[in-house]
Amino acid sequence: VSGCQGKGEPTLSGTGRVSGCQGKGEPTLSGTGRVSGCQGKGEPTLSGTGRVSGCQGKGEPTLSGTGRVSGCQGKGEPTLSGTGLVSGCQGKGEPTLSGTGRVSGCQGKGEPTLSGTGRVSGCQGKGEPTLTGTGRVSGCQGKGEPTLTGKGRVSGCQGKGEPTLSGTGLVSGCQGKGEPTLSGTGRVSGCQGKGEPTLSGTGRVSGCQGKGEPTLSGTGRVSGCQGKREPTLSGTGRVSGCQGKGEPTLTGTGRVPGCQGKGEPTLIGTGRVSGCQGKGEPTLSGTGRVSGCQGKGEPTLSGTGRVSGCQGKGEPTLSGTGRVSGCQGKGEPTLIGTGRVSGCQGKGEPTLSGTGRVSGCQGKGELTLSRTGRVSGCQGKGESTLSGTGRVSGCQGKGEPTLIGTGRVSGCQGKGEPTLSGIGRVSGFQGKGEQHSVGQVLC
Repeated sequence: VSGCQGKGEPTLSGTGRVSGCQGKGEPTLSGTGRVSGCQGKGEPTLSGTGRVSGCQGKGEPTLSGTGRVSGCQGKGEPTLSGTGLVSGCQGKGEPTLSGTGRVSGCQGKGEPTLSGTGRVSGCQGKGEPTLTGTGRVSGCQGKGEPTLTGKGRVSGCQGKGEPTLSGTGLVSGCQGKGEPTLSGTGRVSGCQGKGEPTLSGTGRVSGCQGKGEPTLSGTGRVSGCQGKREPTLSGTGRVSGCQGKGEPTLTGTGRVPGCQGKGEPTLIGTGRVSGCQGKGEPTLSGTGRVSGCQGKGEPTLSGTGRVSGCQGKGEPTLSGTGRVSGCQGKGEPTLIGTGRVSGCQGKGEPTLSGTGRVSGCQGKGELTLSRTGRVSGCQGKGESTLSGTGRVSGCQGKGEPTLIGTGRVSGCQGKGEPTLSGIGRVSGFQGKGEQHSVGQVLC
């Protein structure tokens, strides 16, 4: 992990590199690959294999699959949930790629969506070209809604058409209050405003804006919602990329990545939940990882895996095997299984009740380690406690490190009163420190 400026706190919990953060940006890498070059409040998150690079402003590129996400400006949040490339968004444009191919060159509020194979390019204004089949959609202006239901090209459409498909096939490109409904086999994609695309059969639902609530009760994917819409997937598949108050929910097997605002992604099956901002509370009750929460987000992992990178009042909890790392503010990371808890600031109270390490708390943090491991680096009124075998070190202020097992306690300042009730060493106290030991002490 290298090259952070300001309050940026890059966290690397997997294999790879995290580099070059500025301001409050906190790039997080929970998988294999690289995250580089964030500016302002941008928080690039990489939960899969690949690269995320070059974000500016509040843009938060998210890569949950294999490939690259690059070059976002302003509030644009490119999301790549499949294989391929998303590049070059400006303003509030949010290109989404849920299939194989590329999405490039959007301006303004245009949100090109590609759910099939091919390319979507060159949109201006509020136009939202949608390609659900094989081919290309290009060059839309204003409120035009190009629709492609078969193979080929659609270009330069205008109007408020609301396509509806009740049989087998595809529904694409709705704007305003249109509510595309698909009750058979196929796909529904690209709704804007209050449109609520619903898929009750087998297929995919992608790219909703506003208060739209895409629902998938069969097998498939739901991706790319904005505003207050709440994409729900009750079958097998993935839910990805919600903004605002959207609450993506996945009750089956798969992944839920990339929530912003008050979004509360929930995964009760097997998979991953990653990248929530604001008051989002990602919850993973199965096997996998939860990573990258900001604000009041409270990532919870009750199965096997990792929880990393929370800010504000976030309270990451890991009840299985893994790691919890990088909390700021009032975050209270808790690890009751095997692993590590590290890097809390403010009133954060990291707790490790299993085997591992707890390190780097500031403020009123109260580190507690009840089994084997290490507790180190508390500042302020932190009360580090080690009830197992290991070390407690580096407390400042009124911190009272306590070691009731075998190990060492060292380097306390102020009124700290280190206590060692087992066998080990206590050294380097300043102020009114009172050394106590029931066993053998070497000073």
